[in-house]
Amino acid sequence: MKGLRINTAWLSSIVGLHAAELTNREVALDDLFSASTVHRLIDALWGDRIDRELLGSLWPDAAVDARVDHAVTALTSQIAPSIAELADRMDLSQRHLRRLVERDTGLTPKTIHQVARLHHAIHDATVTSRAGLAQIAASNGYSDQAHLGRDAQRFSGLTPTALIERASTPASAEMF
Repeated sequence: MKGLRINTAWLSSIVGLHAAELTNREVALDDLFSASTVHRLIDALWGDRIDRELLGSLWPDAAVDARVDHAVTALTSQIAPSIAELADRMDLSQRHLRRLVERDTGLTPKTIHQVARLHHAIHDATVTSRAGLAQIAASNGYSDQAHLGRDAQRFSGLTPTALIERASTPASAEMF
């Protein structure tokens, strides 16, 4: 079984539903797309890389809310601003920012930030093998190693060590 990871800012526009309707659900591609689009996606998945160009060619009319795209980019950066700071910079209330992001991605800004922080921590651990988990946790903004462990369990169902091992294998390098 393969999965398709779509930039969260594009999701709502591509599938034609509010992303919140798809949150925490497993949905078959043929429930969302035409048979020809599904075949093109499956063909592309064999290469394990789908990028903005392919998505743009499949859905040329897809329009991404620039505010959501900006918010997701900021929240997933290595040095992400706080949600309050981001909302202020975007001249939005925190509540309005949350509604926009959740509508188009199915995730709250806080969840996007937490997943990105875990991603950065796991990536750091795979490239910096000499650093311990406590050091990796601290350098990625976790209050302690246990906090990193809770996020790893919550978002992947794995311990940080198991997640690092899985992310370190060549076949899984792009998975997380």
